[in-house]
Amino acid sequence: MAKTQAGSNSLEARSGELMSIPLSLLQASPRNVRKTDGQDVSALKATIRAQGVLQNLIVCPVEPQVRKGRASEADVQRYEVVGGLRRLRALRELQADGEIGADEPILCRVKPSREAAEASLVENVARLAMHPADEFEAFKVLVDAGRSVQEVAQRFGTTPLKVRRCLKLADLHPQLIALYRQDGIELAQLTALALVADPDEQLQCWNALPDWQRDAHSLRRLLLQQDIDAGSDPVAKYVGVDAYEAAGGAVRRDLFSEGEEGGVYLLDAALLHRLAEEKLQAVAEEVRSEGWSWVDVAVRLPWSQLVAFGHCPKAQRSMNRREQRQLDALRRRATTLTAQLTQAHGDSEDDDEQVSKLEAEAEVAREAVEAFEAGLAVFDSEALSRGGALVALGSHGEVEVHRGLLRPSPSKGARRTSGSGEDSGENNTQEEDAESAKPATSKAVHSAALMLNLTAHRTLAARAAMLDQPQVALVALLHGLVQRLLYDGYGPADTPVRLIPHQADAGLISQVFDPAESRASEVLDAVRQRWGERLPGDAGRLFGWLMALGDDERAELLALCVALTLNDVRDSERGSPLDRVAEALSLDMAQWWQPTALGYFSRVTKETILAALAEGAGPEAAARVKGVSKQELARVAERELKDCGWLPQPLRVGERNGGGPVVNG
Repeated sequence: MAKTQAGSNSLEARSGELMSIPLSLLQASPRNVRKTDGQDVSALKATIRAQGVLQNLIVCPVEPQVRKGRASEADVQRYEVVGGLRRLRALRELQADGEIGADEPILCRVKPSREAAEASLVENVARLAMHPADEFEAFKVLVDAGRSVQEVAQRFGTTPLKVRRCLKLADLHPQLIALYRQDGIELAQLTALALVADPDEQLQCWNALPDWQRDAHSLRRLLLQQDIDAGSDPVAKYVGVDAYEAAGGAVRRDLFSEGEEGGVYLLDAALLHRLAEEKLQAVAEEVRSEGWSWVDVAVRLPWSQLVAFGHCPKAQRSMNRREQRQLDALRRRATTLTAQLTQAHGDSEDDDEQVSKLEAEAEVAREAVEAFEAGLAVFDSEALSRGGALVALGSHGEVEVHRGLLRPSPSKGARRTSGSGEDSGENNTQEEDAESAKPATSKAVHSAALMLNLTAHRTLAARAAMLDQPQVALVALLHGLVQRLLYDGYGPADTPVRLIPHQADAGLISQVFDPAESRASEVLDAVRQRWGERLPGDAGRLFGWLMALGDDERAELLALCVALTLNDVRDSERGSPLDRVAEALSLDMAQWWQPTALGYFSRVTKETILAALAEGAGPEAAARVKGVSKQELARVAERELKDCGWLPQPLRVGERNGGGPVVNG
């Protein structure tokens, strides 16, 4: 039974007993073994405020001070805390906040001073921390009993977000929780699986991947493959989550992403596209009022489609006196700053900071002149009658209006080989091109993200296959050059060869998947390294070095350079100029790529998987698994179609992209 302090009792006699000691008589002990951490006691304050001190403190008596050879009878017995320093700190803060008084009785177990260090060590070492799964389930019990998330957070000194996260984890499949208790799954993997609410789907996702591929990133990628990230997708950013949800759109929220609100993923791509198009149509109406002959809306406008348009010339309008004075003033300032900058560059005594400041000011002045002059260039009435405008979304979800566009028209060479010797007329051509520029209305078999992945693999494979076929490299190079230099007409050359590459793949492939996953990338890297070791270190000697090479070596080097400019990365199932090059190379993608559950089958519909099984393994194989879950179906397809040569349609050679999968060859 707890007893109240009695000043005359023997300390030795009270060793180990429980006592209620006023808070004012407790002080921190220098003999407490915990020397680090424990400064933040906000959560502990909340629990003490709600429940009181549930675990007693461990204290030792402070020896009375000796004054002139004898202990002062006026000294009140004090105690130092050797176990429960964080509880003492929380109590002191509650006292400072005015929530408890200095005489608040605190339950303590008294130990003799000689046992202080041992008692403190046992207090901090011998206890076993609660397993996180116990915490998840404990919070769930409280909420199920009727407490609100906000109330639980307040009583335990934590945030509502943490409570919601614990509740989300507590609702995971019981087998996953049991696996977590056995250290068979990590917390990061659990948070990834918590993206879906269905416990059975969580377990299916876990079982769908092999042991070595069950990292949190792979699990998230499998679960979110069809979802649209509201934080990064330009269309989602333009429409907005609130407007999308108001229209009835379903969302998936990730409580474990950074930020108080967590990540948001949109599940209805068709609804999102419709909302964006409706919103853009309002902008298009304003643009139509400018008098253009046509105005189209494109929610997603790939660069390859935009550059296919021609451009109406602009006319320079005359300036009034005020505008002329403004332009003259801008030009004078730009000229003055350029002169000052030239002088500063020639003066070695000027400090770098001053020169940098002049450079920045001169650049701003030049841009001001250019912007003013650009504002004087306008479209005339003829441009309005011939040209049109595209209202589209930019890469960051901003509205872009491209004015003065001319619809793409076929080149003369293309007309000569079209099978008709007659010109169908400009109006018909524009109408046909307008139809071809519209997105296909039929449902695509492969998503845009999957098409990027597949075509990136095909690009790398075509590069590797071209290394030992320099004659194809030469034809591909000439094919692009002749189109650019000897044909008339608008639009870019119909070639996969990027004649002025900034990088080998313009960074596109590395954004889609890790090139290290591709065998073709290994082949290319080895050849590049071999040639890189042979090239002269000084680029000034390169021309003479190339002249000294034999014809075969020059052809081999040409094949490498042209191969590195190939690029077929795209997000649609339409045909590509790389098709012709792939045919000439006799490219067999089955030698470079294999369909897997994670890389392909989990990213297409069940109907597509069953069609692939029927093609590659026979109708009986597809019939046997018709009723299983998609995750299991993906695993079966990977096993059944391994090394059989089956390829999805976008990777096949000799067939135009458009339609369902068929067997390669």
